[in-house]
Amino acid sequence: MDYALSRGIARLLPGRETALRWAAVAAAAVLAGPMAAALDPPPARADTGAPESSTPSVFEPPWRAPGSPAPEGGEAALAADTEGDLVRELDAYRAEIHGDFSVAVVELESGAAFGYRSEEPFTPGSVVKLDVLTILLLQAQAEGRPLDEAERSLAKAAIGYSDNDAADGLFKRIGMYVGFQEGRDRLGLTSAGDRLGGRWGLASTTARERLTLLRAIYAGEGPMAAEYRETARGFLSAVAPEQAWGVSAADRGGGAELKNGWVPVESDGGRWAVNSTGRIVADDGRTYLVAVLSSGHPGYGSGVECTEHVAETVVGALAADIARQAPRGPVGSA
Repeated sequence: MDYALSRGIARLLPGRETALRWAAVAAAAVLAGPMAAALDPPPARADTGAPESSTPSVFEPPWRAPGSPAPEGGEAALAADTEGDLVRELDAYRAEIHGDFSVAVVELESGAAFGYRSEEPFTPGSVVKLDVLTILLLQAQAEGRPLDEAERSLAKAAIGYSDNDAADGLFKRIGMYVGFQEGRDRLGLTSAGDRLGGRWGLASTTARERLTLLRAIYAGEGPMAAEYRETARGFLSAVAPEQAWGVSAADRGGGAELKNGWVPVESDGGRWAVNSTGRIVADDGRTYLVAVLSSGHPGYGSGVECTEHVAETVVGALAADIARQAPRGPVGSA
């Protein structure tokens, strides 16, 4: 039996709770589809019948300029066999599914980072709502004030429930495209060039770009003061349960903080782009930032399945490799 199919069946077996979860997810997808479809997607990938070959792609952490020296203490580098095995596993999965994906992951303590096709553009869907919120927080910080009640209400709806009208309201408050680009410059995000556009600022995004934004919120480096980063985290930790799929599959404690996105792409024959980005704590007790972008799925559910499988696969491989290189006691020990 096909791996994705057998895994999907296994996940549906637990019963009523799982069935209700997927019913809610499907309903949310249907309601969000018409509005999200207004986003301007990148050109569809040509369907060649087989995926392009991949090469190992462990990358320099995206918050550091290429070629700059490593911080004191160094960084964990994936063992060559781990890197090669992981790329081959992802290549095989990509060849098996009806869809496409990319991923970027970093473990915050060691700095170990891995990317697979992390520079490839994908339709962002609602993950770009986190950019808009982050830029709004930067603007409030510059004005020396917290978010007002109206802004908090819009942010809660845009992030927690992925409400498109609320995201429109936030986008207007940051100054539309001019404010969006100014905010990106402050965050140190590289120029998106012709990727700028769409409903909320970006017509496409990359896994590396998503990881850079997460780093601004979670790593304490960059222009955001601690209280504003905590505000962002508060919204990311309060996502509606039916929208809390994806990278949370690699979380051990049910405390994932995330923003997902999903949209049927007209230029790709109505196939689904499904993305998941956020912070998780894995079985090893370490904190990981994870971004999985995907496209070309025949349905919403298969896209969710893809993001979860890829997140679990990569985080598991990094955790095992870090444990071999930097062993430490059980979770919770000193």
